[in-house]
Amino acid sequence: MFRILHLEDCSNDALLIENAIQREGIDVKFIPIKNRAEFLSAFEQGQFDLILADSGVPGLEGISALKMVRHKYPHVGFICLSGQQNPAYIKASFDAGATDYVSKDDMPKLIETLRREVERRVTKS
Repeated sequence: MFRILHLEDCSNDALLIENAIQREGIDVKFIPIKNRAEFLSAFEQGQFDLILADSGVPGLEGISALKMVRHKYPHVGFICLSGQQNPAYIKASFDAGATDYVSKDDMPKLIETLRREVERRVTKS
């Protein structure tokens, strides 16, 4: 099973995103993370295949999380998922090593990106 560390502090957004992905039949297990402390704990355990991250949760900005992941787990996919469409922030995300940047309003792109990441992981195994 593909394990997604889901960094999202809004319970409604997390539920909508997770339901949309599961309706598409993608076999994933979500590990919900709502703040910096939960992220650091899950990060140290390292039992995830991909990180799906909002631009920020309490105590942790998305790009900071991305930089930590790239330092310790350079090959793990990291998808920035945000309602923020600031071009400078998007560029900074890619410059920091994001696999992709998807608007929360663009579920078809998120599904496509996740399918690609699951396939990439299966091909590597």
